[in-house]
Amino acid sequence: MFQKKNVMRYVSKTLMPALILVLAVVVSMLPFGCRSSVEGIDFLQGDFSVPEIMNVQVTDPYSICLDFSKPVHVNLACISEKAEDEGEAGSSRGDAVQVQALLEDDGCKVSFVTEEKTKIGQKYILDAELEDESGNTLTVQVEFKGFNDRIPSLVMSELRMKKKSKKAGPEFVEFYALSSGNTSGISLVSGANGIENRYEFPAMEVKAGEYIVLHLRNDCEGSVDETGTSLALAKAPDCVNTARDLFVPRGDKDKRFLGIGSDVIYLQNVNTGVLYDAIVIVDKTKNPEKMPESLLEAAALVEQSGLWLDSEENPSCTLESAVNGSSIDKDAHSLNRRSVKSLKSNSHPAKAGMWYEVSKTKEQTPGLPNL
Repeated sequence: MFQKKNVMRYVSKTLMPALILVLAVVVSMLPFGCRSSVEGIDFLQGDFSVPEIMNVQVTDPYSICLDFSKPVHVNLACISEKAEDEGEAGSSRGDAVQVQALLEDDGCKVSFVTEEKTKIGQKYILDAELEDESGNTLTVQVEFKGFNDRIPSLVMSELRMKKKSKKAGPEFVEFYALSSGNTSGISLVSGANGIENRYEFPAMEVKAGEYIVLHLRNDCEGSVDETGTSLALAKAPDCVNTARDLFVPRGDKDKRFLGIGSDVIYLQNVNTGVLYDAIVIVDKTKNPEKMPESLLEAAALVEQSGLWLDSEENPSCTLESAVNGSSIDKDAHSLNRRSVKSLKSNSHPAKAGMWYEVSKTKEQTPGLPNL
């Protein structure tokens, strides 16, 4: 009881006077005639959202284009090279070069243009200070690679969808170069695996007539990427010294890169979206009436490109025009492409009749001409 009386005495003599004083000050600041309502109170109005980057595209060797969610003004922008051993981009660099900013679509699209041509495959950092219509400033930092204007003509020439269960040998996709160039910016996409899991080729020079084998796992000893001039570095299964070997990093050893008997596989430019080659495979035993739902988006993209044809030479990605993959998912089976060397570098549409199934391991030829 005594303790309770002390608390009440403290509240009445100390806290109550302070509270009364604060209320008096607040009331004195209000206009006369103010009632207990929201009338007379001004609320801040306007768009306080920050502009967001909606899309990034490297359009040519001199430009990188950014699409924003709302109009912006560029106060300052510069581009610098990123060293191979450099981690996260820093806030400033000594080698930064100021670039010109060109606004389109009322400021929602900005092209940052350099005076000098960017190097193919070189990593760069764009640093820019922007201002929105409300005068708010923000900084953006975007990493990108130098544009590749020397894309070689690559075609898929052989593939294994399922790894060997008893013998060493992962899934692979073999490519044949119809022309010379640099592979930076080219990606391999599996419709079954999703474009977010695509494999992007490193920047490397290839020559016409060269074979490239992309092994879809790197869990075997000797899984070394051959991006330079030496083709004898890789010692993993299915590697030969006459072809260039590359390996897809696989965090989950049980996960597959390609679909199970059904897939839409294509080569695509990551900057422009252009497709270079494609193959459509469907397990028609499991899908006797229509294309699998999971492949429809990829199939539509390939059909629009005109790369995959039906028996009448018309662009088509239907069940009827697809390669039958009902047995391709067995051990030691692969798909081989006919007459690869006779294809033209500027035009090479494909169809199911150009591919045939190989059921014997000794007849599979990753890195070598098909039998």
